[in-house]
Amino acid sequence: MIQLRNSFLTATIKEHGAELCSLKSSGREYLWQANPEFWARHSPVLFPIVGSVYDKQFRVDGTVYPMGQHGFARDTEFEVVCHSDDEAWFRLKSDDSTRSAFPFDFCLEIGYRLEGKSIRVMWRVENPSKDTVLPFQIGAHPAFYWPVHADDDERRGYFAFTLTQPHATSPILTSRKLAGKGCVDPEETFEVPLDEQQMLPLSANTFDSFDTIILESSQVSRVALCDVERRPMLQLSFSSPLVGLWSPPGKRAPFVCIEPWYGRCDKYGFEGEFAQRDCMNHLDAGQTFVAHYTIEIL
Repeated sequence: MIQLRNSFLTATIKEHGAELCSLKSSGREYLWQANPEFWARHSPVLFPIVGSVYDKQFRVDGTVYPMGQHGFARDTEFEVVCHSDDEAWFRLKSDDSTRSAFPFDFCLEIGYRLEGKSIRVMWRVENPSKDTVLPFQIGAHPAFYWPVHADDDERRGYFAFTLTQPHATSPILTSRKLAGKGCVDPEETFEVPLDEQQMLPLSANTFDSFDTIILESSQVSRVALCDVERRPMLQLSFSSPLVGLWSPPGKRAPFVCIEPWYGRCDKYGFEGEFAQRDCMNHLDAGQTFVAHYTIEIL
């Protein structure tokens, strides 16, 4: 475990999956503590895929490879590259084991930096190949405790959105709809209507009907989690073209996830080449992809 600390925050990261597993401010834990009754993770990195490939397999040059949901990085040991009081970096490089599951060379680095009341989560993906394009996806899956609420109150709070193209009236977000096998419907979407303050009311049962809200095409740049009085508790800021919102349906789980993504699951029935999947990143030989998102405690 690596611990970072400043005047406002304490963060703990484990080498397994380079996963942020605690984020505290003033003694309060904000990050879900992985009770397996609901979900046994905290904030896994999603690489080299986000979501699921159809039938849990993908194809490269006609060869079929099995791949579980969200890829393998979250279940792999990372090397600690460096760390100080307020910053740490972790590295995962391709080897014979990764190439047997994903036939591309890569170097993935994940960094964490405390900046006042925020933690910046940084990704660097390098393609060390001299002649092969690296197709990949990467994403985040941090889970946060619901704001404090009364035991007899079904309300859990609100999501407040910063829309990239605000509407004058009746703001609406459009989500992909899941069709089965963890994949989205090729055509169907649904609208996520917001109130006059561009907020989505959240209850213990919200995700029983939605399952996952998948916002693509850079509809929003920031999502805040607010309490039942609409007071913001924390917010995530990002430049990713997609963000997923999720809590385990039917479980009345004590947490919700806000997930910046550079990629998403397959369309239902997709059986094409890996590089031809929707929402892919294609990194030329010798090039580096850099991105980050920020969690701010409010």
